[in-house]
Amino acid sequence: MKKLLLMIMSIMLILGFSLLEIHAEETSGGNEYAGGYVKKKPSDKRGALGAGIILGDPTGPTVKYWFNPRLAIDLGIGFNDDFSLYSDILIHEWSLLPQPSKGSLAAYFGGGLRYENKDKDDEFGFRAVGGVAYWIESHPIEVFLEVAPVFQVSPDIDANFDAGIGLRYYFTVL
Repeated sequence: MKKLLLMIMSIMLILGFSLLEIHAEETSGGNEYAGGYVKKKPSDKRGALGAGIILGDPTGPTVKYWFNPRLAIDLGIGFNDDFSLYSDILIHEWSLLPQPSKGSLAAYFGGGLRYENKDKDDEFGFRAVGGVAYWIESHPIEVFLEVAPVFQVSPDIDANFDAGIGLRYYFTVL
C-alpha cells in the first residue's frame, strides 16, 4: 500500500511540474503592484535558483526554483527528531502587502506533498502553505516565514503543523 501511495504521489508531482511549466510559458513576466513596479530581484528571471536553510519544523536545507516572477517550487529536507522531505508549488502575490522603501515583500501560498519517517513509520501527507518573503535590496537574498498545516493520509489519517523561518541565497540563474 505504501509503495502504491508513493507511486501515486510521484506521478502527481511529475504532472504538477509539467502543468507548471506550461503555465510558466503562458504567464507574463510582470511584477506590477498597486502604485508601481516591484524592484528587481533574482525571481524576476525564469530559472532563478536559491538554496538556504529553514529553522523550525522541519529544520534543514531548502531550495527554490522560479518558473516566473509569481510561480515557484520549493523543496526541503528536515532533520529534526525524524527525517522529512517536502515539496510545494508556490504562488507569490506582490501586491497583497505594502512594499517597503527598501527591498521587496511578497505573500505566498500553495500546496504540496510531505514525507516523514517517524518512529520507523513512513508518513505521507499534503501541505497547505502560507508565508511571507522579503527580498533584501541589491542582494540575492530572500528571508521568509511560513506556516503549513499538514494533512496526513498514510499510515493513518491525522493532522500536523509545520512552521519555520528561513533564508535563501540565489546563486544561479539558468
